[in-house]
Amino acid sequence: MLAGFGRQFGLDKETAVRLGRGLGMGLGLGLTCGAVSGAVMVLGLAAGPVQADDRGPRFRCYDQGALFAERFMGRHGSLSCCDLMGVDMTTLDGRQQARDSGLFVKICPVLVQSAAEILEDMLAAGERGGEVG
Repeated sequence: MLAGFGRQFGLDKETAVRLGRGLGMGLGLGLTCGAVSGAVMVLGLAAGPVQADDRGPRFRCYDQGALFAERFMGRHGSLSCCDLMGVDMTTLDGRQQARDSGLFVKICPVLVQSAAEILEDMLAAGERGGEVG
């Protein structure tokens, strides 16, 4: 998400990839899907530059993050990597099972594409630096 959408907000690809590395596999623990976390980070970029009193953009970002999450859950039923993958990613055995079963190749691209579509729609509905959504 960050590498794909970050450039339009001044984030270079290398920095985006480095920032997003730890989001995959639900923070490596099967928590919130990394595509969801990355999309919410992009929504933070879309909220505009930091201001002296950042409450407005921060609260808009909270609202947009919640809207994104609702839309993603509407498509996939969950935000949890464990639920989305159908494997207990909180254990080493579960993560190995996901690798061995090719789940990262079968399932993750579908989730990333879906997250990108939702994010693209939300960004298109708003204005850069303004309220998205």
